[in-house]
Amino acid sequence: MRSFTFKLNALMRLRESKKEQALMAFASAVRSVEENKTSLNDARSEYEQTLGILGSEKARDFTGASIQALQASLALASDKVAALEVKLSRSREIEKSRRNIFLRKKTEFESISRLKEKQELEHYFSQSLKEQRETEDVIGSRFLYQKMNPDA
Repeated sequence: MRSFTFKLNALMRLRESKKEQALMAFASAVRSVEENKTSLNDARSEYEQTLGILGSEKARDFTGASIQALQASLALASDKVAALEVKLSRSREIEKSRRNIFLRKKTEFESISRLKEKQELEHYFSQSLKEQRETEDVIGSRFLYQKMNPDA
């Protein structure tokens, strides 16, 4: 039986490497989203702490300089939270697009893989039929030979 050779092996390897690259980019995007979530949560807790300190300062002794400094700190924390929320939303968009890219690359690779499996199955089926015909030819020729040469 002749061995099977897939003529699109180079394309299959290329698509597999593209799929792996897309998977790594998707994993990086997921990691970035998680890091941004952590940063946002930290910034929110910092904002809440500053807000708590501002409330306790107002309740204790009301000095203008300390309240003004805390309000400036509160404004900075608020700006930081807003910036991190924007950064998180951008990283989620990137994650979504990279997921779509990965899924598309995976589908492309799987289509080539299925084509290879189909061609391999067809090859083995055709080779099996050839072997069966050759066996039938040998049996038929022996039968004819014995019929023509009863002495042999």
